[in-house]
Amino acid sequence: MNNVHLTADMVYHFLMDTNDPMIDRMSEWLDKAQRKEAVLHIHPVTIADGCSQIESKDPELSREDIANALTRFILLDGIRCADKDRVLYALEEYARNDHPFPLAWVSVLDKEKKGTSSVGELDE
Repeated sequence: MNNVHLTADMVYHFLMDTNDPMIDRMSEWLDKAQRKEAVLHIHPVTIADGCSQIESKDPELSREDIANALTRFILLDGIRCADKDRVLYALEEYARNDHPFPLAWVSVLDKEKKGTSSVGELDE
């Protein structure tokens, strides 16, 4: 079985349907992953970079649209994401709030540790 480690560029070109040749390769990998012939790995740092790339290259897209696209991608068969539950929750935070994905990630970790405080709030 092939293991493929995805980069933010790969994910960006695939999700944004650019004319980059990477799209064909990604489609092949996804087909293999769905047939269980490959596993595609994506790291939380890659998700953060992907959010940043999409925001900067297509500022008209809302955070909610970006988060939804990345969430659907992560949930595809054959995609393996380190800390998947945390990433999905951080994407929800990212969509709802006005801070970048890395701060949404920290907020998720903080909530796990302390309860309900979020980034930028003082604990009483």
